Amino acid sequence: MAHSKRALQAVLLSLSTLVLGACLSSGGDDPTNTAGGGSVINPAESTGRVFLIQPGPNATEEMVKAMVQLKPKDILRFDCGFFDLKTGIQITTTEDVIIEGCGMDETFLSFRESTSQEGFLASNVRGITVRNLTIGDSPGDAFKMKGVNHGTLKKVRAIWSSGRKLPEERPITAANFRDEIKVACTDPARHNPANPNPLETDNTSPDYTVSTASGRYGIYPVESRNILVEETESIGASDAGIYVGQTNIAKIRKSRAAFNVFGFEIENVQDGEYSENLAECNSGGFLVYDLDNLTQYGSRSRVYNNISRNNNTYNFAVPGSIVANVPRGSGLITLAYDKIDIYDNVFENNGTAGIILTSYDLLGENGDRRMDVYSEAVNIFDNTFKNNGNDLPQPDFASIIATQGGQISSAFPLVVGLKNALGGGGYRGAHIVWDGYTDSLNSSCDLPKDRNGNNVAVDADGKPIQGNQNPNPSCRYNKYKFETNGQRKVPAWWFSCINPNNNFGSDSLAFSNFHGTRGLDAVINLNTSDPTANLSL
Repeated sequence: MAHSKRALQAVLLSLSTLVLGACLSSGGDDPTNTAGGGSVINPAESTGRVFLIQPGPNATEEMVKAMVQLKPKDILRFDCGFFDLKTGIQITTTEDVIIEGCGMDETFLSFRESTSQEGFLASNVRGITVRNLTIGDSPGDAFKMKGVNHGTLKKVRAIWSSGRKLPEERPITAANFRDEIKVACTDPARHNPANPNPLETDNTSPDYTVSTASGRYGIYPVESRNILVEETESIGASDAGIYVGQTNIAKIRKSRAAFNVFGFEIENVQDGEYSENLAECNSGGFLVYDLDNLTQYGSRSRVYNNISRNNNTYNFAVPGSIVANVPRGSGLITLAYDKIDIYDNVFENNGTAGIILTSYDLLGENGDRRMDVYSEAVNIFDNTFKNNGNDLPQPDFASIIATQGGQISSAFPLVVGLKNALGGGGYRGAHIVWDGYTDSLNSSCDLPKDRNGNNVAVDADGKPIQGNQNPNPSCRYNKYKFETNGQRKVPAWWFSCINPNNNFGSDSLAFSNFHGTRGLDAVINLNTSDPTANLSL
């Protein structure tokens, strides 16, 4: 069926179907409107007091005095210059306040010697704007919002010194901060310098040196509502540069993330919109997914007009976390997340894949049976793909040793490469990689119960509205995906669409449907009679 871009903009999140072949088109509404029909409302400009903090030895004391006096409509303002602050900014249980500097290139708040984990923390606040400043070298997260309704982060930067706490560290100081905040992306370090592999020598970058000693999150709104992140930047986070999680109605736009493990991480978000962003020189560009055992599960997001390029920095997350499983060279990964439109983006020069559609089936059994472990209703259209999947990472022996063989990030590119090689496509990834896993009807599993023994609520599609407030059921309910005769409900729902109007560069494989580890017995066990060995599209 011919696809119309205008028709695709007629509803918020399109419902579509495809088994990586031909798809039926659907639509999305005007991208200028807020996803899910909600809105992000900025607090009104202040008519209250202004507390001005100036650089110098008394800056921390003056900041603390201002924080405890801050009332609705007040402004906490940092002057231009470099601030050496000994404790973090903490704003709690208030509303309609502004924290600002005189420019993200001119006001630098260093928390290198801070006793607080966060550089900035807002909790239980309704209406807060943080703008026009940079936070550097926070021990933990740089900007954190928790329990915030109507929060805005605009023209702010999170950064850690290049080579944080390593022998080659370049500390950011009052004398050099204006130069050190300008971090280019030309040549990321592809290989872990701790990896005992003499064949991998590309383990330094002229632009920036990543470090596990950097804080986990640069920009970090969580368990919040009506969040806007705009014209921001994050450099060097050891988990995610720009993150939003367990949040309803979130926009991230016109922002840049570089040299983080993940550039942009969207976790258990309902009604999200991510546009006009740049992810470069991270291990992975974008991650849109659901994590288990959290307060809510996500759905309904749009990722459009972004650039995800050269995300080939080796994964430097602390082994054991889920992001430590991400192979470097991933442009975008969606994992166990439903209803996502991915369109008008550019994915280029990502070594493993432009887009990876995967599920928890690949990662092993997920014990949270309240969560659907498959990515479905993923609609991919009007994107441009160039040079993806042509630089698969080798196994990371340092991570394998640290996790006693449990680091999936080492196995994933190997499996993809072997599958493509067996299928005649050579040892490489692709523009789009799909793990090939789907579920079948679990006819014996009934709708889960809440703590009172009643059926949990369901959405318009019949999917349970779940979270860790409900007991973990004994089985994973999925009848809402199927007709009474056991057939999957398509085309409207419960599968995904890769539209042929994507522009796939001929420099790479277009698709790789690798069906997990199935078919590799022929390689692993020398079982040359295995009939499932050739599974690559």
